[in-house]
Amino acid sequence: MMDKLSISGMSLEDSKNLTDLTPQQIKPGVIEDYLSNLPEKLLPFGIKIVLALIVLLIGLELIKILRKILKKSLTKASVELGTIQFLDSCIKITLYVVLIFLLASWFGLDTTSAIAVLGSLGLTIGLAMQGSLANFAGGVLILVNKPFRVGDYIVEDTKGNEGTVTKIDIMYTRLVTIDNKMVVIPNGVLANSSLTNITSLEARKLNLTVGISYHSDIREAKKLIEELLDQQSCVLKDH
Repeated sequence: MMDKLSISGMSLEDSKNLTDLTPQQIKPGVIEDYLSNLPEKLLPFGIKIVLALIVLLIGLELIKILRKILKKSLTKASVELGTIQFLDSCIKITLYVVLIFLLASWFGLDTTSAIAVLGSLGLTIGLAMQGSLANFAGGVLILVNKPFRVGDYIVEDTKGNEGTVTKIDIMYTRLVTIDNKMVVIPNGVLANSSLTNITSLEARKLNLTVGISYHSDIREAKKLIEELLDQQSCVLKDH
């Protein structure tokens, strides 16, 4: 009885060492005492997990709301769609990182040390992922210089990819081709290569080759073609 009472005040750290004891070293009542105190010690941790999940759900919902407000504000300010998409991607990642650090501090993690570790880790990863950093920098250059915008039809001269720009993301730009295929091009490639923006100007010249029979009247054929072109609203008229 005295043995059981003498270990009733055992701390959690001492109880963690139960697995290191031999059966001869375990005093009577140690296991019963450990199991009886286990719910009391797990209850605060369980409450903390539940609260952390609530904070996580609220945080995710707030991030969605903030992103919607940002998009509406930038749209009303007549900011280009590509810029809105790029800023939205940056802000989304930033808010997710802030939420993760908030939850980490909730569980007692030293965020200062974590930031230092992440800084060193980020430097190592950055050296190993220079291509991704180049793509990010390329995205910034595209938004600043605006060689093309969402909705423009471009031709990337390096590999001949072409299509309508549908989205300018942090790392990549997405094009949709004429035959409805999605082409994803790294921003670093677009920023460091020549490209042709076909729709940047309102009017452009289009050369058409029309074949006719050897026995046909060339003047009559030319007249018919000119009449057909005159009926098209998108064709500029000669003055």
